Amino acid sequence: MPWNMVAVDAGTSEKLPLESVQDDAKAAVEEAVAFYNEFPEGKRLIIPFDTEEERDKAAVHIRSYCEARPDGRLTASIWHGFTGTKGEGDAAKAVWSSAAEGTKDAKTPALSVKFRAYVKRTKADKADGETAPPE
Repeated sequence: MPWNMVAVDAGTSEKLPLESVQDDAKAAVEEAVAFYNEFPEGKRLIIPFDTEEERDKAAVHIRSYCEARPDGRLTASIWHGFTGTKGEGDAAKAVWSSAAEGTKDAKTPALSVKFRAYVKRTKADKADGETAPPE
């Protein structure tokens, strides 16, 4: 039985030239790359923002920088959502929600990001497993 598929808005595919990418976005990506080099087990990083507009603008800058990065292109997995904490004191834990309006515990606009080194695939290596960690 075929799937019943529905098209939804997947967000912007806007790309900026490297010289237009904010320095904060460049620095954040490089900091994340350093984290992944130190801890390659693949955790996602959560970046909170004051507003949804700031979050959405940052996503464009991050994606644009990853594609034009002078030290090698990165594949960016960027999820839009909300973050917050659940519990109090030492028992408090960070929470993530991809709900359109956030949740009771996750009210702060945020991005969840993960970067990998870009690997150009060909038909010959299509079955060749994982991408490499960032360099």
